[in-house]
Amino acid sequence: MSLNATTVYTNAGNPTVLKLLDGSDRRILDVGCGAGDTGHLIRQTLGAEVTGFTCSAAEQAIAQTKLDRCAVGDLEGEVWPELAPPYDAICCLHVLEHLVNPVAVLRRLLPLLAPQGKLVIAVPNLAFWRERAKLLRGRFDYTDGGTLDRTHLRFYTFFSAQRELCDPIPELVLEQHFAVGSVPLGFFRHHWLSNSLKQTLDRWGERARPNLFGGEIWLVARKQDHA
Repeated sequence: MSLNATTVYTNAGNPTVLKLLDGSDRRILDVGCGAGDTGHLIRQTLGAEVTGFTCSAAEQAIAQTKLDRCAVGDLEGEVWPELAPPYDAICCLHVLEHLVNPVAVLRRLLPLLAPQGKLVIAVPNLAFWRERAKLLRGRFDYTDGGTLDRTHLRFYTFFSAQRELCDPIPELVLEQHFAVGSVPLGFFRHHWLSNSLKQTLDRWGERARPNLFGGEIWLVARKQDHA
């Protein structure tokens, strides 16, 4: 997610989110939508109505050509742009790590969710094997992207993400918690192993040791309204 009005964050869209949404998720709010690539992927694949929310006017100009609409505003500001709830699902993909108080933002998003609405979160894993290898060499250098992006204010592991983001909010009931990543296979990955075998080993690693082999942490929680 961009943190100013001129930077544009663009990619090919995050396909993992498609596995977590279904036909009941007809209206979706994509928070930290960047240039709208993931929202566009959702629209094209699932036929859902997608609204984006970004802090960058430059991103908004691009995203609103790919999404049904896009609002621009400061997530942690006192006044948000006008939105049109309720939403069946709210996606916060690689945005919460950029915030000073992500739990406060999640609490403000909850009223925008429909009853039993779905919150989908993705954050990078600081304990991923690549980051561990850097730390073992005494390296903790900020970069222009990735887990150590210089705009990241919060860092999570597979185990701390749930405690830090979902557990403080009693209205959220966690339904899924998993990681997406890879197993370091070195020379064998590039020269000996077939694609299917590499994928099999990666899926095994994600399940067996998600905090080591999962570079991306996913949380799916359901809004539970209390009487």
